[in-house]
Amino acid sequence: MLQKNVETPARVEISKKGEKYRLLVNSEEFYIKGAGLEYGNVPALAEHNANSFRTWRTENGQKSAKEVLDEAYKNGIMVTMGIEVGRERHGFDYNNEVIVQNQLEDIKNKVLAIKDHPALLIWGIGNELNLHYKNPKVWDAVNDISKMIHSLDPNHPSTTSLSRLVSKRSGLY
Repeated sequence: MLQKNVETPARVEISKKGEKYRLLVNSEEFYIKGAGLEYGNVPALAEHNANSFRTWRTENGQKSAKEVLDEAYKNGIMVTMGIEVGRERHGFDYNNEVIVQNQLEDIKNKVLAIKDHPALLIWGIGNELNLHYKNPKVWDAVNDISKMIHSLDPNHPSTTSLSRLVSKRSGLY
């Protein structure tokens, strides 16, 4: 649970009890009730009993990551903080070790800047990196990013959001 007026990071972990996995925040079970909210109305989300939201990136062009987290904290909400990761479909080359390493260093600085914020829930590494990708090295990079995050921040798990690829033949188009 988000502890108001506490300036220490939340301790977030995944625990298994029997056959069930649970998300724990400060040792209490936490069921995510929220939305994706890049530029949305955080107070309205809180008024509808949400307890969290996710972003797509740390810098959305309107608010810094810290400003997003501060607003969430003020409203009693936690954040899965998205981290922008280069996409092949936008020209990122995972065969170029220099740009991959530069991306890792840039993400490291972003993590260090906000890892102890009390409204931080989870790190979201990239967004729909599986959409139209061809180079499996993207997953090596995601794994390296996750390992780096966990070496710097033992208090928050990481995840990645994938696109559900559909075709016209699937009937889900």
